[in-house]
Amino acid sequence: MMILLLAVFSIFFSSLAHLFLKKAALLSMQAGRPFLAWLSPYALFGFGILLSTVVLTVALLRELPLTVLTSLTALSYPMIALLSKFMLQELISFRQWLGIACVCLGVLLFNLG
Repeated sequence: MMILLLAVFSIFFSSLAHLFLKKAALLSMQAGRPFLAWLSPYALFGFGILLSTVVLTVALLRELPLTVLTSLTALSYPMIALLSKFMLQELISFRQWLGIACVCLGVLLFNLG
């Protein structure tokens, strides 16, 4: 059970890292320097989080089957959508939510079968 919680933790922080990278890209575009986005503190923090989650994921692969861990990564879709809605004020359409629900249902069916 603890291993699965660590996997969800890793997926959550990976999703959070994507938001930091998006924030870096938005700020660099507003400043008119799109090619310097990767040097911003937001981007560097996002890259650091991604590196940490990769290390954790490699460690988790020792305990979980690849099929389980890979299918759990589909949880990043609703996590990123929710985080971007609340942290970046992005609009998520009903159609996008429906697509996310289909992916999550597919993951559930895959893991039950």
